[in-house]
Amino acid sequence: MKHVARAWAPRLALLSRALLCATFLDDALRLALQPPGPMAMLGPVPLGAAAFQPFVGLVVELFGSLCLIALFRPGRASLALAAWSLLQPFLFGQLSNALLVSSSLSVVGGLLLVRASHVPTSPYAQLLGRLLIPAPYVCFAGWLLASSLELSETTSLPSYLADLSIFLVSFLAFLALLLGSALVALGLRSRKVALAAALANLAYAFHAHPFFLYASRCPDPVGCSRGWEYSDAMPFPAVSIPFPLTPADFTLAEIYDLHRCYFFLAVSCTGALLVLAQAGPGEIAAQKDEAILPTRAQD
Repeated sequence: MKHVARAWAPRLALLSRALLCATFLDDALRLALQPPGPMAMLGPVPLGAAAFQPFVGLVVELFGSLCLIALFRPGRASLALAAWSLLQPFLFGQLSNALLVSSSLSVVGGLLLVRASHVPTSPYAQLLGRLLIPAPYVCFAGWLLASSLELSETTSLPSYLADLSIFLVSFLAFLALLLGSALVALGLRSRKVALAAALANLAYAFHAHPFFLYASRCPDPVGCSRGWEYSDAMPFPAVSIPFPLTPADFTLAEIYDLHRCYFFLAVSCTGALLVLAQAGPGEIAAQKDEAILPTRAQD
């Protein structure tokens, strides 16, 4: 297993970087084919930004992702992608969208760890990257805690037991997310936790945002949106939308775009976790020499 791990380490590192860049590559493809992107429907683009955002976003996201995946000037590529990821919530007025902001911070954390692995940098940059990676899971933990405390009054025993079971499941999930986030932040068993969280996060992305199930090629392009037809059974994603918008204000094509956007954002968060599992927590960690596989003395 140790020899297999050594042989496959470069391939796993390449896979981690590719997954980390998934949201940037998808957004670059979207900007090239149908500007200005899915976030524009959620909030107004600031005056002046509407002119440069599609072009700059396409250049930064496409070339930055390709350079990072190929490790061509990874320091500059990671900084450019991190800056763009931080800038997007400001551009589209999404600072109140906790899931989008926290997921963007997680991706930035993964980019910082990639940069630290290939460019001499301060150990505090590694620490910052590791602290940012569990941001969306802290956000999910807060939502679970809030939902678990919302017990409705009832005189029916079956309803009471159902509410109680939901409360217990939500509270246990809250504890699991909080514990995993704390272990990653401390750098204690962080590689094993990150690997397990990456697998769970990828499963969640396919479960919550399976956008590929909701669209099919339209046999008659006339009257179809972009040559695709979208399923009426497509649910609205459990994401924040700005007031006064409601789910009824979105077309099926826009709902599809939201699913697709958050799917690839979750895939990029999975990539950030895999970067941590592959590269390690850095110098400032409670267990900086952690190994995923057990080793013998001669190894």
